[in-house]
Amino acid sequence: MQLSDRIGYLLAVGNIIVLLLYIPRTLCQHLPSQDEDKFEFDINELDIFYDTHVIPESVSVPVYLYKGKSQNYFFRVEKNNLPLKIILSPCSSSINWSIKRRDILPDIEDDDGNDYEDINDRDPFHAQRSKNQNPLSPYTFLGNFTGKEPTTYYLRRAASGLYMIEILSLNSDTTVDLYGSTTSYPVHLKPSLPNDKSVSITSKSNRMFTFEWKQSSFELGFNDSLEYCVAVNRVKNYKTYCELMAKVLVQRKTKSSGGWGFSWEQTQKRQLDKKGARGKIIYECIGSKTKYTFNKAKPGKTYHVDVFVLNRKVNTVAAYSGIRVKTERRKKKRRKALLQDGKRKTIKLRKGSSEQNVMFKVESRLDSAVLELKSCRGKIPITIYHGNKNIHQTVVSRMKVLRMKNLPVGVYTVKLTGNKNRKRVLSMLFTTATYKKPRLPYNPEIKVIDSVSTCHSVTLSWSLTSLKQRYCLYVRESPTISNKRSHHCLEMAGRRKKDKVMCVRLKRKDRDKAIFTYIVKSLKSDTDYVFDVYVNRGIGASLAYHSIVTRTKPDCTE
Repeated sequence: MQLSDRIGYLLAVGNIIVLLLYIPRTLCQHLPSQDEDKFEFDINELDIFYDTHVIPESVSVPVYLYKGKSQNYFFRVEKNNLPLKIILSPCSSSINWSIKRRDILPDIEDDDGNDYEDINDRDPFHAQRSKNQNPLSPYTFLGNFTGKEPTTYYLRRAASGLYMIEILSLNSDTTVDLYGSTTSYPVHLKPSLPNDKSVSITSKSNRMFTFEWKQSSFELGFNDSLEYCVAVNRVKNYKTYCELMAKVLVQRKTKSSGGWGFSWEQTQKRQLDKKGARGKIIYECIGSKTKYTFNKAKPGKTYHVDVFVLNRKVNTVAAYSGIRVKTERRKKKRRKALLQDGKRKTIKLRKGSSEQNVMFKVESRLDSAVLELKSCRGKIPITIYHGNKNIHQTVVSRMKVLRMKNLPVGVYTVKLTGNKNRKRVLSMLFTTATYKKPRLPYNPEIKVIDSVSTCHSVTLSWSLTSLKQRYCLYVRESPTISNKRSHHCLEMAGRRKKDKVMCVRLKRKDRDKAIFTYIVKSLKSDTDYVFDVYVNRGIGASLAYHSIVTRTKPDCTE
């Protein structure tokens, strides 16, 4: 016998020996029967529901409905005279739903004890053929309901059978929560809320706020399965959990959809992100905690807060009363302007601003100093402090000059109080030099002498005072005739140089010579002009006469 034949023979004998050794083990192995408790599958009730459309006992299940497309769901009542409760809770659309019932077909056994297979199981098209051949439905109609609010169908003693719920969404796609129960044990559909189901704000700032709520009432058998979930957004409060989750799911889907990387997709995504920033919902489940701090708020914004308590065991939810909260505005640092000796400063108080501080420093004791305050718009209350001590209070309506003597060293603060409804402007001057306050006459009006005015000139006159003062005349073209006066806070330094006509120092010598007359030449014919006269003395503020608007004559022929 050749070597190769011997090797083949030995391998065949070895295989036979191995087979003989494993035959006893195979004969002794026991396979579990269908009735044994150990023969189990770990199948989730919701997975079974979505495959069969049979609502599980005492468990709330969500379903998604397309507008105009009806869906059928079933609930099985095994025995007669059981209490039946079926509740439908639509989310964001009105629904129409009906409930019907039919008997459960009995199981049939042959003489050998074998169960006959239901014809519906053997032939999946039997139900469709039966419907076409027999127009009479095997179901008995029990009721029909329409609306957007949760609706309950209840029978105190229901007949056993298969109950069919047919649902149609009327307005839009929506989510509906289905719940069915036949238990006589008082199981609450929703977690029990406390008597006070409000949410309260415990603290807030410009960037965060904290809110809390009272604990849900203890429920026998469900206390360990309760969990609180909070939602914060800037658009609205959500009355139902399913409405909230519909928005949250859309938000998550939009965020996770990255596209294919095209530039137009990125642009569209940025636009959607910008548009949805205000409507973004912050949603978080926090276990058994009854307090939550939201620390991603923006200053001065309104936020809507909702709290829900979930029973994870039966998949039900109860909502606390929603609340709105507005964060504090960012506190602006109070600006402190500094007055320098001999230099004028203009302070603007915006509408709604409460106050502003202006400081000046005295580094060595002063025998005298002057603080000039000139209100350009309305009345402005002021308070002067030396350190923290209030040393003077007054209200500036037009111009006020405070002459201060024997000023000690230190920092002086002038607090200006604004107006909530109007803007305010104040011109300020602090000086240690000689100060002379200008004075306006009793009648600070400018008059036009029409009899001597021409198409290229205007003759003006105004009253003088007994003080020697500097008078400056300004002119500018006006596009339209207006009776409005120039702003009395406008200083000569703010006028254009080309508008200046002349300046002259004058004083009234006697009452007969109390009027000054001046002819303004080189004007355009048939043109509107605005004339202003300012008076001042040294470094002090200038005071303005009432402006006048006039038109040169159109005809230059005499």
